[in-house]
Amino acid sequence: MKRRFFLLVSLCFTLLLTGCGNPRDISLTGYELVKVDALQFEEGGVHTTLHLKVGVNNPTGNKLTVKSLQANVFKENGDSFADLATLEEITAPRHFNDTIPIALDVLLKNPMALMLDGGMDIRTMKADIDAQVAWGSIKRNIVRTGVPIAKLLENGPAKEKL
Repeated sequence: MKRRFFLLVSLCFTLLLTGCGNPRDISLTGYELVKVDALQFEEGGVHTTLHLKVGVNNPTGNKLTVKSLQANVFKENGDSFADLATLEEITAPRHFNDTIPIALDVLLKNPMALMLDGGMDIRTMKADIDAQVAWGSIKRNIVRTGVPIAKLLENGPAKEKL
C-alpha cells in the first residue's frame, strides 16, 4: 500500500514538474506590421498606433500574460527617439504556437530629425523596457535598460515565420 502511494505521489510530482516548463522556453518567432493608424501631430512629436501580428511560441504548461509593456527608444547619441506602450493585455495560452495581435501606442519624438540626420540605423539604437508579466501564478516586473533594438527585431519581419 505504501509503495503504491509513493509511486502515485512520484508520478504526480513528475507530471507537475514536466507540465509547467520554464518561462525561458517562451520565444518570439517573428512579427508583421499589419497597419499604422493616421499620424497625429501633437506637442512633443507625432503620435500613432501600430498594429502588429507577433509570432509567439509558448511550449510551457502555463499561460503567459503581459499586463503592460512600456519602452523608451534612444538613438546612438542618447537622444530619446520614441515612447511605446501596449494598449491592452497580451496573452499566450499554454502550449501555444501562433500569432497574437498587438496594438502599440507610439510617440515619435522629433521625427523631422530623422530626415535631417539622414535616416536612422536601428543597429545602434537601444531601448529601456518596463513590463509587468504573469506566468501561471508567478508575477514579475521586468526592467531592462540598454537593450539593443536589433536584438529585439532579429526574428522579423518574416511572414514566412508567421
